[in-house]
Amino acid sequence: MIGSFARPIAFAASTAFVRPFAPFVPVRFASGLRGTPVRMNILDPVLPKPFAQVLKDRELGKLAIRTVRHLYSLWLIKQRKITVKQFKEDAKVLYINLNRGLARADKSILERAVTSSFASILNPELKRIKRIGFGEWTCGPIDLSVVNIVTATAQGDPSSGDKEGLFCQITTRVKSKQSYALYSPDKKLIGGDPTKEIDMEEYVVYERKLSDAHQLAATVIARCWRRWRYRAIFQALKAALYKSERTVSVDIMKKLCPREAEFVTDPIMQPRVRFRFGGEMFPPRIMYKVYTKSKNVHYFCGNRLIESGSQAARDACRVMGTRAFTEIAVSKELYMNSRRIAEPSDVTNRMDFVKYMNEIDSLAPKFGGRNNGWRELSFAGWA
Repeated sequence: MIGSFARPIAFAASTAFVRPFAPFVPVRFASGLRGTPVRMNILDPVLPKPFAQVLKDRELGKLAIRTVRHLYSLWLIKQRKITVKQFKEDAKVLYINLNRGLARADKSILERAVTSSFASILNPELKRIKRIGFGEWTCGPIDLSVVNIVTATAQGDPSSGDKEGLFCQITTRVKSKQSYALYSPDKKLIGGDPTKEIDMEEYVVYERKLSDAHQLAATVIARCWRRWRYRAIFQALKAALYKSERTVSVDIMKKLCPREAEFVTDPIMQPRVRFRFGGEMFPPRIMYKVYTKSKNVHYFCGNRLIESGSQAARDACRVMGTRAFTEIAVSKELYMNSRRIAEPSDVTNRMDFVKYMNEIDSLAPKFGGRNNGWRELSFAGWA
């Protein structure tokens, strides 16, 4: 079905009224964007639950319907002998016609490549080029890859009587070497250089309105493609974290937290960095935590070692000040009363010990903790 979108597809720049669940959103890319992409909108938002839970009759019925739709879509693709390679070839032709028609200010070429709404947006640019002269656009080999496939329901302009309809968008990334030159009517070079090729990277959005016959298959194809993409991303992240955990931990810590790496360079420490996924949305956030396997490492904290009423406590109050000392004492008392396992004496079994160690890891140092919880891996400042 993807290949059949290409020939009648045009570049998306629709001004139709879109429902709240599929609004037009501004997207910023490295170089440029042709078209207006919409948010991913699955017409059947019910996702299958994991088989770890027992499925009810209603859920089994929905899963059966989704399976039939998927098989029907695959059968249509096989019958029509449609491939992604065919779509890419057709998309390249449309991309070349768009740029050549725009450079030459030829409206007849543009009308065969773009929608009427997008052509109206390009009209001011065409008039400006015609007043100056004409342009010549050349392009080298094109590297086109599919980035995203979206199906959405849009509502037409009520004043024009357009009914709501389903449309499909395919966002592609186009890389090529291009040159552009602007000439006057007497063929004198005004701007640009026809011999100078520049590396260009653009994101082009292809769009086509779908009929009711294609609606079901296109929706399932888009959903299957997104599911495959998410699984590929997850598997790549999982493999990267698995490999990182089995490398030298000191080298990893020098990149993650250089200051802390200075304290664990001693072989006695035996540090180890663990990774896991976190967050509520996809793609997941990467969390990491530093462990020490050696029994020779001990944490000392005055909050736990200095007993209240001792001479050391009075000296600490004199050095810190009454206000700061009182705040820490009150905070410690509140923490002790809010936790069932707050002291080593409260540990009675292995599960209590695990909970106590987690509390110590997440607790601030001034309250006797290690402040060594799960931290989010930030790529800010990384090359």
